[in-house]
Amino acid sequence: MRMINRAASFFLLIITCALAVSCATAPRSVPAASPKPSDKAPAVQSPAQTPAPQAKPSETPSAQSPPTKANDQNELVRKGSISVTEAFYKQTLTDIRNLIGTLNTIIANEDFETWLTYLTPQYKQTFSNPDTLSSLSDMPLLQKHDVQLHSLQDYFLYVVVPSRSDARVDDIDFLSRNHVRAIAIISGQRYILYDLQLVNGSWKIGVS
Repeated sequence: MRMINRAASFFLLIITCALAVSCATAPRSVPAASPKPSDKAPAVQSPAQTPAPQAKPSETPSAQSPPTKANDQNELVRKGSISVTEAFYKQTLTDIRNLIGTLNTIIANEDFETWLTYLTPQYKQTFSNPDTLSSLSDMPLLQKHDVQLHSLQDYFLYVVVPSRSDARVDDIDFLSRNHVRAIAIISGQRYILYDLQLVNGSWKIGVS
């Protein structure tokens, strides 16, 4: 039971999405990513507007100066549970996309040992738990391919590898400044790819 054939990988991708949704539920709020109870964003909140200065008698009214780029970057946007500046949102989104690109390579290479370095202790504990692994093994498509998960490495090979080796991040939701969810948008629906936590300055895969 080392590797699943290509057709099985396709089916496991589907199951992973299904499991991911059950992990975080609420489709409009974002289902969870990977069959991990692994893994949804409000609208933009307008910042307080500063009244435009009145034109002096010698000035022609109208033509208000457009906001500067610096002001745009300081504008607050509502992303997930909190509001952050546009600049902070864009920088964090870039950081997360870079991280996911690195993870895609690690996962595609089936590099389990390196993948472990990107996990929080809580994540390792959750997906090493025999009860969690047994529950995931009961999923119909895993049973169809006679896959039984007995370890975190099994979970990596038979669930993570088929479903996360080519992940794409479309957006992020903030639970806090140090806790975000990487979101994929598929057919207009928001799906959680990863629950990520900032630990000692580095983003790690966590659980909610």
